[in-house]
Amino acid sequence: MIQIGLCKIFTAFFEIAIIMIFYIDKTHFIEEWWEKRDLVTLITRAYVVPARVSLSALKQTDFNHITLKWKNYPGCSGYYVQRAGSDDKFETIQTVGAGTTSVTLPVKWNVEYYYQIVGYVTDDMRTVVGDAYAFAEGFTAKKMAGSAITSVKKSGSSNLLIQWEAFEGATGYKLYRSIQENGNYKCIYTNLFPL
Repeated sequence: MIQIGLCKIFTAFFEIAIIMIFYIDKTHFIEEWWEKRDLVTLITRAYVVPARVSLSALKQTDFNHITLKWKNYPGCSGYYVQRAGSDDKFETIQTVGAGTTSVTLPVKWNVEYYYQIVGYVTDDMRTVVGDAYAFAEGFTAKKMAGSAITSVKKSGSSNLLIQWEAFEGATGYKLYRSIQENGNYKCIYTNLFPL
């Protein structure tokens, strides 16, 4: 009887020990789960994404590129630069990181594109994308040609005053000179504008 009782006691104690170990392990598992910010922490997370990011500037900045500028939104992890053609289907053509407020893109001449910037927030769990601006900006890049000279006047005893037509989107001008009408032209003056 005594031996049987000891066996029962030992068995009962062993079962209790297993249960205790199970709960200890479970507690440790939950702690790791919480520290790693697993799905359970989604309850406490708040994501703030700007509803719309508007373009502050969109212009042709050189021979075959345009530059887009926008306001930075604190809290954004980055921005999607999206473009659409005549089919109005926007595609992400470049992704930039937080704090970026401008991007320069190659373009084709005489083709109208529409552009929009979409902000997003991302972490180790998910990516939340903001809404696009209500109206996308359209732009058509033009092939830059030589500007027509409108006036050449003598200025002082040894200088010339040369004037020419402005070209929309130009970031500067270069003046070329040749001693013959169809000869070899060399650049004698460069004037660049700050962006």
